Amino acid sequence: MKKVIFPFSFALIILLLIIIPASAAQKGKNHKKPKIIFTVEPFDNSLEILPPQFVGNDYFEILKALLLNSKTYKKGEFEKTDEFTARMENLRSSTLYGKLHYDSLIAFGLKKKFTELYNADTENMQVTLTSAAVMDDKLSDALKVKLPPGKGRYSFAPDTRDAKAIEVYSFLRKTKKYTGSNAFGVKAKITAEVYEIFSLAIPHNFESKEDDDIRFAVKLNAEKAPEAKLYGSILLVGHLLRPFWGKGSSHSTATISYPRETLNLISYIGFGVKEVWYYNFKTGEVYHKELLNKLADPSESDNE
Repeated sequence: MKKVIFPFSFALIILLLIIIPASAAQKGKNHKKPKIIFTVEPFDNSLEILPPQFVGNDYFEILKALLLNSKTYKKGEFEKTDEFTARMENLRSSTLYGKLHYDSLIAFGLKKKFTELYNADTENMQVTLTSAAVMDDKLSDALKVKLPPGKGRYSFAPDTRDAKAIEVYSFLRKTKKYTGSNAFGVKAKITAEVYEIFSLAIPHNFESKEDDDIRFAVKLNAEKAPEAKLYGSILLVGHLLRPFWGKGSSHSTATISYPRETLNLISYIGFGVKEVWYYNFKTGEVYHKELLNKLADPSESDNE
């Protein structure tokens, strides 16, 4: 099939970070959606109830701050390793934006970027956060985790785990139609779409059983379960991880049987998840706090 090529640049990311929050807010205003609540302060994980419509810290403001200071995170040509290490250590306590520092506890909200399945017999809500590969080799390598035999998923072999991406926001940015053909000359009308996706790149350094996804069960009685499934939301609680941000893309080609071409332009924030909260977006009631059992940290040498 003929391909459509779309430009992707650092300047585009900056532009989108300016446009998206404003356009999203305007769209919400037009449709009279409830106002979402962000915080510019470090997240307090001792809370037992959240403000209604709370979604944690602002992903776009944090990404924008990280991008504007991106040169700070690179080791200079004439900078010694111990000097760079000391500078990165000092960076931890410096201001990122608002009242947030680089080492502050941060929470990112996921509204319906996960699945819920209720079992009325056991009164358990099964919550699953699906993940994808990180399409930025440098960021993925920096967040890779290597576990010795017996500590990971294998008893007699090392367990090397690639970083995982969890989507936070996605927007359809462009659509184009064209006529494509296959090797046999069969033609089809193709719809090409460009999506801007904003994700968290997380090290897979927590216990997982069947697959790489984060999953847990929440005890809910049959009276609360319908509202939980309607308004259930997720908070990912943790800390920023170097190299802090990255970008990548993925592309799927069209076929005659499926005449749709998709280009995903992906921005990442490096993030170490400590807790996963399941809560009611409408009321702020916290149903469950899942504490992830961290097995190891990404290699600091990989993060330089």
